[in-house]
Amino acid sequence: MEYTGSRFSGKLSSGRADGEGTYIFPNGTRYVGGFKNGMFEGKGTMYIPNCGAYTALWSEGRKLEGEYKFSDGLEYKEAEWEYCTLKDRRFKTELEEGIRPAGQSQLTNHREGDPKLEPNHADAGDGYVDLKSNDGIVHDFVTGETKRYVEPTETKWLMEKARIGPSGTIGRDVGMLLKNLYTRNDADGKGLSKSELIDILRDCDFNLIRSDTSYTDPYTVVQGMEKENGEDMLSLEEWLALWVPKSS
Repeated sequence: MEYTGSRFSGKLSSGRADGEGTYIFPNGTRYVGGFKNGMFEGKGTMYIPNCGAYTALWSEGRKLEGEYKFSDGLEYKEAEWEYCTLKDRRFKTELEEGIRPAGQSQLTNHREGDPKLEPNHADAGDGYVDLKSNDGIVHDFVTGETKRYVEPTETKWLMEKARIGPSGTIGRDVGMLLKNLYTRNDADGKGLSKSELIDILRDCDFNLIRSDTSYTDPYTVVQGMEKENGEDMLSLEEWLALWVPKSS
């Protein structure tokens, strides 16, 4: 597994997965359930990042029967599937809450408004893809952070079928981005040191933060922390306060 980039945690027998365990693929897809002789066996669920989960009964690595649930909670039922077909093109929120009046039609599943797309940004459903930079990343609609990587055949589909900007009503939320940068690195909830936060900032996308000029420039924040004791701890509130421009 170390050669493929996969990881496994659980019971082993003769060096092979046997019993309950978790197998993580290189792309982040995670299988949790039964194994036998190194293959999926019994009941197990495949969790696909930002897409959904597939729960099935397995035998020697092959699916016997199962059901899929999308990340928005919609369940796929093959015998009665009518969602997003030529007969019924409604989004899940339209199925649950009804279709809006003429002139207020939804372009996406987002009831509160369609995610904003800048020029050359394509709507991948769970995020946007920058077709111009071709960086192969699906970015979060709100913060611009990396959510996942583009699948091999996805770019062609996006260029031919997807909604492409400029369009939409929801903009980037730099405040949420700064909060996410802190909370996802504060695994134990004890706070982060200034030196840790400097390293985090150096690895992030400054352009995303600079997209909202109401926040202090990230280079200025880094310079300020470098002049102080790197071992000093900052709470989330203190971290966010660094980004409020000081009045002259």
